[in-house]
Amino acid sequence: PQCDPDGPDSDGDGTADCNDNCPNDPGKVEAGICGCGVADTDSDGNGIPDCNDPPPVGGFCSGQCGTRAPEGCWCDNLCNGLGDCCPDVCTDCSSLNFCN
Repeated sequence: PQCDPDGPDSDGDGTADCNDNCPNDPGKVEAGICGCGVADTDSDGNGIPDCNDPPPVGGFCSGQCGTRAPEGCWCDNLCNGLGDCCPDVCTDCSSLNFCN
């Protein structure tokens, strides 16, 4: 059957599901490197998407407590409520209120 370009668009990205390889991801129509549902963002600009880029030696928050890490995540007391903490925030910044 042919694809109807005006057919259903589950994620509302303007591409009909039949032409969208990521029909539930409004940010993608192709899986890319990281797959559907995960952005192919390269926060540190090293050419490796974040989904495949290991944290720097010492971790994201090493030496960054109370601030934003270079990778874009946060190492402060607000990140827990905002949901943008670095994965190692409580390892490197154990004195933060929500880490105790």
